[in-house]
Order: sequence, then structure tokens, then C-alpha cells
Amino acid sequence: MRIERTQKCAKGIHLNDLAPHLGKRRDIALSELRAFRRNTSQE
Repeated sequence: MRIERTQKCAKGIHLNDLAPHLGKRRDIALSELRAFRRNTSQE
């Protein structure tokens, strides 16, 4: 599990601002998962 450099966050963030960020993080996580599965299935 990766840990972010800081655990601080803005308080009172609007969902319309948070949703695109979460979507990008999800896309990154899925691409990392696919790469991990490709690498482990070749062993």
C-alpha cells in the first residue's frame, strides 16, 4: 500500500471538486493493478 506524502486535507471540500480527483486516482490504481497482474502472471 502506498502512503501519500501528507495526510492533511482541505476541510469542507465540495463533492464536485473531490469526484474528479478520486476518478483520476482510481484510474491510476487500476493501471497499476493491471501492470502488477501482467508481471506476476509471467513468472
